[in-house]
Amino acid sequence: MITTSWKSLSKFREPKILHSTSKQAAFIFAIALIVRLAIAIHQHAWTHNLRAEMEREAISMATTGVLGNAFSLPTGPSATVPPLYPLIMSGIFRVFGSGVWGESVKVLLTCLVSSTQYALLPWLGKRLGLAAPIGLAAGLLGALVPLNPYIEIQGDFENHLSALLFLILLGWTELAMSRNPTLNGALGLGFFYGVCALTSPALGPICLISFAVIVYQHRQTVLARPQIACAAALASILVVAPWGIRNYIELGSPILTRSNFGLEFSLANNDRASPLMTENAALYACCHPLESEDQAREVQRLGEVGYNKRLKDQTLAWVREHPYRFAKLTALRFWYFWAPKAPEELRTLAFRLLTLLSIPGLWFLWRTNRRAALFLFVPLVVYPLPYYLVQMHFRYRYPFNFVFLLLSCVAVYFIAKSRVKSRQMPVEENLNVR
Repeated sequence: MITTSWKSLSKFREPKILHSTSKQAAFIFAIALIVRLAIAIHQHAWTHNLRAEMEREAISMATTGVLGNAFSLPTGPSATVPPLYPLIMSGIFRVFGSGVWGESVKVLLTCLVSSTQYALLPWLGKRLGLAAPIGLAAGLLGALVPLNPYIEIQGDFENHLSALLFLILLGWTELAMSRNPTLNGALGLGFFYGVCALTSPALGPICLISFAVIVYQHRQTVLARPQIACAAALASILVVAPWGIRNYIELGSPILTRSNFGLEFSLANNDRASPLMTENAALYACCHPLESEDQAREVQRLGEVGYNKRLKDQTLAWVREHPYRFAKLTALRFWYFWAPKAPEELRTLAFRLLTLLSIPGLWFLWRTNRRAALFLFVPLVVYPLPYYLVQMHFRYRYPFNFVFLLLSCVAVYFIAKSRVKSRQMPVEENLNVR
């Protein structure tokens, strides 16, 4: 019986889907889309009436042509949120309205983008040199278990789009490092960097690191043809520059990212602040212009830039006076970023389990594929840095949730592989004896 079972193991072949990245992507995309559309229909996702700053600016742009009016009172042009996703939403609202039809199209687009993210995980895994089952398992896990249904279905914020761009950025960086640089490729990558920056400013440092490692990888080519690196830099500048010029004209300051750091910094660091956004409802009611008309009038009076500068200066003074309190809040925000707290205990457990599994996953990857380990580790260090200074919400780490999925699947894969090997060794010894 031992001989028979050993022969059957030796004849085992991997499923054909493991050898076709495109088939894996199509399969995962279909499952992810079906799951998310089913949840959207069950929840009647198109009927909600939450209007946060991003959606308010999109509606303003669609109805008045002004990208602004993000708060409870009209405050004019704004740079409170990065511009790309509100502009996409404004196009939807301009064509379909901001009612049920517009919300339905927004929900459908969000489901498509979220599903594409998971469908691309086998491709990213292949680019990073991971075993085929790892990317497939990570994609299927994300497709079947939507831990962030609001983000992946409702689409009120840009997090789902940021996640897709983040994933493509990692894969494109590896691709650019592996191939000879060309002028067209540099222009395309530079344009993509600009798109990332206008979608989520937190992706900006990752784009700079990507550019630096690609230039270093091809340093001899770049020294011989510096126009290639210049083309990438120029393309990204040309994409971002109109946003800075617009803000200089409308707001009096050449803001290249977003203007609301002072507001968010002040809400997160004061005598009444909690590290978690969900526990700061009272602060929002009294101190955020989205809910407080008094604060919205202050924005009208001082202007958005002046309002945020005043709040930033006040909060820096508070930090100097309360260094221990600030350090404690920052430490707690660090903790909740890596060990998120969701409204449901089961989701909280799932988030924390992914973080926990990612640690041995990164260790296994460092031992077997250091380049892939660095590709996944560096963003984990750099991306969260600004979020340690503001109130924490579990959706902030969503853009690289796919990294946790990959690393968790790496851990499970190597643990399972070692167990299979340990079980096969006695079988091989028995066969040798016979």
